[in-house]
Amino acid sequence: MRSLSPALKREIRAFGFLYSSITCDFMLPERADAPQSFDDALAGFAAMPADRAQYELARPTFFYLEEDAGGPESMARQEVWTKIRRQLDPALAQQLHDEPAAVQGRVVEMLAAYWEQSFAEEWERLEPILAEEVERAHALDPIDLLGAVRAELEVDPAQRLLTRWSLHDHEVEVGPGNPLRLIPSVYVWPHIRVNCDAPWPLAVLYPPATMPSGRAGTRAPDELVRALRAAADPTRLRILQLVAEQPRSTEELAPLVGLSESGLSKHLRSLTEAGLLSTKRDGYYVLYRLERERLEALGPELKGYVG
Repeated sequence: MRSLSPALKREIRAFGFLYSSITCDFMLPERADAPQSFDDALAGFAAMPADRAQYELARPTFFYLEEDAGGPESMARQEVWTKIRRQLDPALAQQLHDEPAAVQGRVVEMLAAYWEQSFAEEWERLEPILAEEVERAHALDPIDLLGAVRAELEVDPAQRLLTRWSLHDHEVEVGPGNPLRLIPSVYVWPHIRVNCDAPWPLAVLYPPATMPSGRAGTRAPDELVRALRAAADPTRLRILQLVAEQPRSTEELAPLVGLSESGLSKHLRSLTEAGLLSTKRDGYYVLYRLERERLEALGPELKGYVG
């Protein structure tokens, strides 16, 4: 992200409501039985009628906040636009109201530019990971597959029930007429995303097994926890595992270990004071990185666990 052009960064911030807490339904593949390239998906959204695109783009700002949100006809209701304007930049909200095709074009340009500037090369690395996950998942029961995922899912194998807590509350039955699409996604990590609203397919987006940071992680040995009680506990050891992969900010670490930023800060302070972490400012963010020499001095068991 730090290498992107300033103009693209501004657009990504402006449209953060499309992806910050949900995955927009129009971003899901329309079919589960055939591959869909990025270009295909982008062309499909670009060809969508402007009034439908207006609804799909506005939907994350209001649909999940009211019981009777309705479909595209909601765009005629003043109270819906009041909710939209509360969450969007005023200029963007007005443009979406007056010129939905122009906003639709901006989203298409933003996604195309992001692919070109940042993601096309990364896709060469990620596509084999996702293909491997698709092959692995074919042999698994969906209950077993999703039961292993670290995220916002509760799994009841006996009742074959998956529960994801949300303000958007209803039950959905999977059957021949309403099949479930399981979509491995690197973008969704470390969360789970669920789509359950027509006309888009019933789908669960989940991180693939080959992304260990999207899983619960290995349990810290009890002896190791006791030996380092003064400077560490299981949460701090998990932090060390994550920072060992790459330097990370407080904002990135907090959801990965399931803490608020304020709750995380005391653990980071203890690890920093113990010399296991150091900090470096990178623009707006403070990145924490692992001090490997200090780690190695504490013994091979800790080094082996952290990685």
